[in-house]
Amino acid sequence: MDELKKSLKDFLRIKNYSKHTISNYERDINRFLQYLETKKIDSNNINTSIITGWIISLRKNGLGNRSIQRNISSLKNFYKFLFKSGVIDTNHFESVQSPKIGETLPKALTPEDVEKLLSFEPKTFSDVRDKAFLELLYSSGLRISEAVNVNISSFESDLNFVKVLGKGNKERMLPVGKFAKDAILSWL
Repeated sequence: MDELKKSLKDFLRIKNYSKHTISNYERDINRFLQYLETKKIDSNNINTSIITGWIISLRKNGLGNRSIQRNISSLKNFYKFLFKSGVIDTNHFESVQSPKIGETLPKALTPEDVEKLLSFEPKTFSDVRDKAFLELLYSSGLRISEAVNVNISSFESDLNFVKVLGKGNKERMLPVGKFAKDAILSWL
């Protein structure tokens, strides 16, 4: 166990991860090592059934699929490091499957929420700007990351279209609705 904990420090030192990532790795790996200690399992004698038992214990402790997946990923990387370093002969984490994470779609605003959001009367210059921004987001279906990079030069054809750089550096040309165009003209 002491050899594994020393290897953990070497592993984390070698990796050029952010402090947050290193903290997560350390917590996840230590969680597994504590599980082994609690069950009085020699760290040299782990196998897939012991790993499965650990995953079940994570679930019993209330961890969701995303957290379990991250724990498994941390241990897979750590044990890959141990195997490549010659500390262990067999990497039992290599064949471990992570639980699937269901894709969650973004929660859409109701028409009433959109109405509330866009119906405010701007009182200051900042309000006028914010209203133009919100109207553009809504009318053109922009992602926030796309909208914050929009400049006056991004608009074409008398403010009827906006050119944005989207995911994967793909350029998109999107229509601008009447209310958004009016709000932008008010702001300008």
